[in-house]
Amino acid sequence: MKYYTLLSSFLLICFYCCCQDTINNNKLEFTGSITIDNVSNISGGIKKGNNTLGLLDVNTWYRINKGVLKNIGFNIHLLKTTNAKPSENLIGDIQTVSNIEGNASRFFYELLINYKINKFSITTGLHDLNSEFNVSENALNFINSSFGIFPVVSLNIPTSIFPITTFGAVISYNTKKFDIAGGVYNLNYDFVENNSFKFDDNFYQKGYFAISEFRYRWFNGSGKTAEIKAGGFYKKGKHEKDLSYPSENVSENNYGLYLVGDFKLKEFSSNRELLSFVQIGHAPTRINLSSEYYGLGFSIISHEKKYFPSQIGLAVAYVKLNDLVGDKFVNSGRYESTIELTSKINFLNYFILQPDVQYIISPSGGLYNNSLAAILRLIVNFTK
Repeated sequence: MKYYTLLSSFLLICFYCCCQDTINNNKLEFTGSITIDNVSNISGGIKKGNNTLGLLDVNTWYRINKGVLKNIGFNIHLLKTTNAKPSENLIGDIQTVSNIEGNASRFFYELLINYKINKFSITTGLHDLNSEFNVSENALNFINSSFGIFPVVSLNIPTSIFPITTFGAVISYNTKKFDIAGGVYNLNYDFVENNSFKFDDNFYQKGYFAISEFRYRWFNGSGKTAEIKAGGFYKKGKHEKDLSYPSENVSENNYGLYLVGDFKLKEFSSNRELLSFVQIGHAPTRINLSSEYYGLGFSIISHEKKYFPSQIGLAVAYVKLNDLVGDKFVNSGRYESTIELTSKINFLNYFILQPDVQYIISPSGGLYNNSLAAILRLIVNFTK
């Protein structure tokens, strides 16, 4: 605990000192929001019912552009979740219908130091790998968790993702057309069941998770039209039967590959555009709960406030499952698929209302009947 406290104190002191700096051109960025989901299981699944989930998200970046600390940035990301779990208690799906569902977390989510020199960027600290890797910008318009982080990562390897992050280091080379990035994160099977990461117990003592990604972008006169991301990951870690991760067949060595594509298919004269995304992920069948994942989605986005709503989207997620435990955690050799229809309505500058319907086919590989779930999400932004 002392290492975590020291790092937190160091970053807070640095951040405080930077905020006292009145040098011109230093950049302070602040964002904050409250998200509330009301999730109802209308039919099928485990049982009918509804749960309310909440998320408080406050993020501050301070970038120094002059002086001794030039090109250094400090990031403090605070996040608090509730402990409601509609997927676990009502629906029975393994992909998780709401991307803010998870164990109740403590306040510090990311504590980062970033250094930029020319085209290189180095980031270290408590870090959510899904903010850098394995992410589709167009898929983030949807609510199901699979559209954020692939199940071939989140279901197979306990690593640094929402809502509990851990220590990581990332280096990237960035140009207008392409990026090359790599990261190494702490790995542990214990802290995923806790509500926070602890340095003294878990700091690289039981393994690591390494990931790399190549990104390439296409442009025309109106901006970016497409982006492809190809990546791979490797895990090396110890495993003991009494630890929380649910499998006796977990290998000390594990790996996977993935591909992400974001596309602007058409621009309309009324300042609207048709977007799409594609997601593909693969991992070895014999040692993974999720060995295949495919995602596909389409959205119409409006950049004009007068258009109502501001987004309409349809997406599908498919994951192949393997029962490594032998206790019917999932049906082996089966699949789970989700069809999501969502819409966003912006109003009064600070508010977003997002009605969402998801039809889950074969929850947990068919352990439960097909489920129809409805979500009403309200987002309150602190800044425009």
